[in-house]
Amino acid sequence: MIKAAVSTAMWREGLRASRFWILLELGLVGAIFFADEHHHIYISKTPYLLTFGWILLAVRDMHWRDLGFCLPAKWRSFVFIRISAGMVMEALKLFVTQPLLVSLTGKYPDLSDFRDVVGNIKLLLLMVGGSWTLAALGEELV
Repeated sequence: MIKAAVSTAMWREGLRASRFWILLELGLVGAIFFADEHHHIYISKTPYLLTFGWILLAVRDMHWRDLGFCLPAKWRSFVFIRISAGMVMEALKLFVTQPLLVSLTGKYPDLSDFRDVVGNIKLLLLMVGGSWTLAALGEELV
């Protein structure tokens, strides 16, 4: 039993240090981006990258917490500061940068892709939930 644990630990250590595995990992990530660029991946490449990252963590005997993905001790002030910063950024975009870009280019943002959302609360909730999951959480984890 001890011999198996030692050989597994040695295997994992060799895996971490191996240039071959690093190149393979980079190649697989590149393949995911290539497939996405050529429309072979539907919706988003984020779930593929997230799954691949999860596998790499397991191979290295690590967890998301080891990468800093955990709530801080003062999580309430953490959440308050992030929400406040987000509101300030949105206000800046809405009242400063967007009007400035419209005045410089003479064009308003094209929101025609969101026409189906108008009056459709189910689709709105689906799109917001999807963007929070894929963009906000998934991309940050990746």
